[in-house]
Amino acid sequence: MTALYLTSHWATEGGRVVSAGAGATQQWNREPWDAGWSRKSATEGVDRATGCLASSSEAHADFTHRGIFDATGAWYADTHHSYVDLKADGTAFCHFEVNLRHTFIGLNWRRGCG
Repeated sequence: MTALYLTSHWATEGGRVVSAGAGATQQWNREPWDAGWSRKSATEGVDRATGCLASSSEAHADFTHRGIFDATGAWYADTHHSYVDLKADGTAFCHFEVNLRHTFIGLNWRRGCG
């Protein structure tokens, strides 16, 4: 059980993006005996932050699991990617990708832009 959240903000003037920024946070579930999910790596960034017709922000996070469901740490791993395209007309478009090494019954996905 892992999550990646990307928050993007931008300002426009004269039909152009004049500033843009982003911040990402990650969450993962730990088990009480020092096991469970761990964040392996995370990155975030903004492309074309000023003076453009559009700006793009993105975040990526890799997670691994070792614990009650996998004592070896070799079975479960998640990679999350979040992208937000910010336009000078004030609109935004987002999309997500999640890659799983393995999964099991009971996991569900929650995705959204707001």
